[in-house]
Amino acid sequence: MTTDDLEQVLSEAFAGVFGRPIDLSMDVSRESWSEWDSLKHVELVFAIEAACALELDEATIASINSVDDLRQVLSARLAA
Repeated sequence: MTTDDLEQVLSEAFAGVFGRPIDLSMDVSRESWSEWDSLKHVELVFAIEAACALELDEATIASINSVDDLRQVLSARLAA
């Protein structure tokens, strides 16, 4: 998966879960964005897992707190 493909997956997942396009170039994190609550976090992970045909373990899911964390996790998992 290319970087562009990854950004497309993230963009579509965030838009689907939050109901509108999200500017992922901003510093979007669970701490700085109140809409990204625990339920939305799970929905977002499910959407990304389905789009990428992978499954993340509980520790990895719990470690994701920002868009940058998602990029790092997915880049590592999809490169393997």
